[in-house]
Amino acid sequence: MNNSQRKHHFINGALQNRLIFSLVIFELLLISCAVYFVYQDMTQVIEDNMFRSHIQNSLSLEYFAGRVLQAMMVLLIVNLVVASAIVWRWRHYVNGIVEPLQKMIASIHQLDFRNKIEQPALHEAVVITQQWQLREKQRFYAIRQHLAELSVDEAADLTEKLQHCRQLIGNNSSD
Repeated sequence: MNNSQRKHHFINGALQNRLIFSLVIFELLLISCAVYFVYQDMTQVIEDNMFRSHIQNSLSLEYFAGRVLQAMMVLLIVNLVVASAIVWRWRHYVNGIVEPLQKMIASIHQLDFRNKIEQPALHEAVVITQQWQLREKQRFYAIRQHLAELSVDEAADLTEKLQHCRQLIGNNSSD
């Protein structure tokens, strides 16, 4: 893991509760459907052979076990497909939040406030960071303007402007 990747994984309890609840509901529905299809298949076999005097030799425990294994394989495949889709969607969502934040952090680290994220903010963290970046941009432009106004000829005015710049820089510690 390089230094630019996240090292801490934060947990959102409300989100996890919803995900777990939806996963349990999905699994219950999936298992119910599989049991229903196995039940329908077994009912059909019993009805076909109910009034016969001789049961076909092809019907045995292996036949029933095969049908149950088929249902279990369908359950497994559907679970894998759904889990893969959920993981893909979740990564897409998280990357949509993390990538703009990484771009903003890189530009802030270089004190470059020119570029702005064009895409709409997907998450509150991105909005807050954009607002903070705008405040910092305004603060740094104010400092730059005061530094540009400094001239060596005006010594008395120079200390007042330096004091104002120190106040502007000092405001950063409270954010």
